[in-house]
Amino acid sequence: GYGPRWATSWGPFAAYAVNGVSAAVACCGCGGGALTGCFDKPTGWADTTAHGCAVYMNERWCTGDGGVGAGWSDLWGSLRHHATDGVSAADACCACGGGNRTGMPEGGVVAGGDLATTTTAATAGSADAPGDGGAQGGGL
Repeated sequence: GYGPRWATSWGPFAAYAVNGVSAAVACCGCGGGALTGCFDKPTGWADTTAHGCAVYMNERWCTGDGGVGAGWSDLWGSLRHHATDGVSAADACCACGGGNRTGMPEGGVVAGGDLATTTTAATAGSADAPGDGGAQGGGL
């Protein structure tokens, strides 16, 4: 769906469709697509401020190679600084270069049909900074 930074004046995703395929269908971060062969692990992982893999992906807090993304503030420290039980987003989230890339989720059962349900479900409202409830300028 539409993320917290999508301006309604831009119109619907369908207005930007290519060959009839919009972001809502093709993009994992928009509720479509699928990152096949990878499942977030542990399932339901969240950082020290209760932000899960979906938030890290949607807010661009990480990169696919485990680095900090364009949406991450240097003021927040490293991804590892927010690890829970020693597991950071870079370890747990497919979108951040981690997760289980064996093609099977934990327990061998695909919950909800595919990875998109685990990785892209919106778990928080606007999240301009981890732990600040959406208010800009906040921090952890």
